[in-house]
Order: sequence, then C-alpha cells, then structure tokens
Amino acid sequence: MRKLISNDEAFHLSRRKIRVITDIIRSRKTPARSIFLRWNVYARSFYLKMCTCYGFDHQHLENEDEDDDDEDENQLLCDRIEPFQLPLDKTELRMEYVYKEETPLQKMERERLESVECVSVMPIRSGPLESGCYSPGTEPDRIPYHLYLLVKEAVDFMKHNDQINLEGVEEKIRFFCTYLHSHLPTGWEYKRNNGSSLIADYDTMRVPKYDMSGYTPFRDLDEMEVDEDINLTSEEMGDVMSIIHSRKTPQFMKLSWPEISFYCKLCSCFGIEYHNLEAASEDDVCLMNMGRG
Repeated sequence: MRKLISNDEAFHLSRRKIRVITDIIRSRKTPARSIFLRWNVYARSFYLKMCTCYGFDHQHLENEDEDDDDEDENQLLCDRIEPFQLPLDKTELRMEYVYKEETPLQKMERERLESVECVSVMPIRSGPLESGCYSPGTEPDRIPYHLYLLVKEAVDFMKHNDQINLEGVEEKIRFFCTYLHSHLPTGWEYKRNNGSSLIADYDTMRVPKYDMSGYTPFRDLDEMEVDEDINLTSEEMGDVMSIIHSRKTPQFMKLSWPEISFYCKLCSCFGIEYHNLEAASEDDVCLMNMGRG
C-alpha cells in the first residue's frame, strides 16, 4: 500500500468515495463502525480530517446543531440538491441531480422545478488550466520550488524501486502541471526517465523562491466550460485557488464536494494542512494568486 504522506488522501480516493464521505458528514449521521472499518486507511483518514475541517465530532455527528450554520434556507436547499456532470461525449455534459434527505416543502419545490422540462448542456474544458501569464522577459526560468520537491520525491522513489509510491507522487506532479501550468517554464514536461536531470542543477537556496513580479492573473475565467476530471468550471477552480491564497481556512459547509476535492489536492501539492490555512507561508500559496483580494 502507498504511504500515507501528510495530507494526500484525496489523491488516493475516487471521486465517488470523496463525495460519499462528505455527504455522510453533511448528513450529520455518524457512519456505523462496520462501515468505517471497511474503509481503507485513506478513506478513514480523510473522514477524520474532514470532520475536523467541518468542526464536527467524528464519533457523534448527530450532536452537531444545524442552526449553527450561517447559511440561509436557499443555501441549505442547494446542499441537498447538488448537480453533477455525466459525460455524454467528448464535448458535452448533461446536468443531473442527486437528492439527499429533504423536507416536504423542499420536495414540493423540487417536483415543481422538475415539471419544467429543460436540459443544461455545458462544454468540456480541455488542456491545462491557464490562470494567468508572465510579461515578456519575466517568464519562469525554472520549475516552481514545490514542484521541484515533488519531482525530487519521485526520483528518490525510483532509486529505491518503489513503484507504488512513485505512481502516487507522479499523480501529484501531473495534477500540479495541469492546474498550475501558467507557472511552468515554456515547454517544460515531466518524464520519468529524465527525472534526475530535471532537478540536477536546481538552486534550492535562491531567494526569493518565487518571483511573481511579472505575473498577471486572469481575473475572469470561463464560467461555462467544465473540467470533467474534477467537475468544476475554470471560474470555480479560480475561486478555490483564491481561498487558499487568502490563507484563511474556509467554511467547508459552503463548499461543494468537487471544490473540497480540488482544495485538498492543491493543499497536498504544497504541503498545506486542510484545516489550517493560516499556518501556510506566503511561498506556499503565492502561485494561487487570482488577483481577487
């Protein structure tokens, strides 16, 4: 089994498992011990950490008072009727709905809305996320420091012929390169067979580690194109990055499960604890500057 490194659970769990666990916590119904024991080490760890993030007692979810939430009734309804994307082909997604427990009033409202036939179609976003650009002459001349740490970790696993953990860290590297692509040197690409050469001359003592002086974030990202791997639009991904950049731990009840999954994976790439953004350094979060204050 792969090593459980810090906060990398989200990389080892399926989207379905992440959703199941977050739905259980939101339902305020403590999972039966038999169910908890059937989960693997990553699912158990994710559940325990998410309970901390939500501010809930993992052994007594029923004791949590819903009145403590500062969400209005409309937000609570949205929490119970969540959209998810079902791929139809390479260019479209159909919006469907999954229902949690609902009150009679909410059921009446849902049935009323369902009486109006409509299908929402959203295009699929392809390629890496471009969240900003560097002005001419200020483009990165090396990979980000945190990506260097991931590549170095991969090289160490290769030296010890640790195939399982190598695949785990390479998943992080691919994620980093896809969603923080704007911060990579032009044409840079990770390849396992040249991992050592990619980091051989890396100056770990350079100060500052990140020079963002020539970087301009794209404030307005696409609100329609959906990334089929994480079930978020580019704009929603930018929102999550802005949360991390703020170094203020979010109210998890206000985040959807795809946002939580994306949030956790980003934090994992930078060694940030999910429940304590305040402890992150400026270097840890600077690449996620979306120019939103």
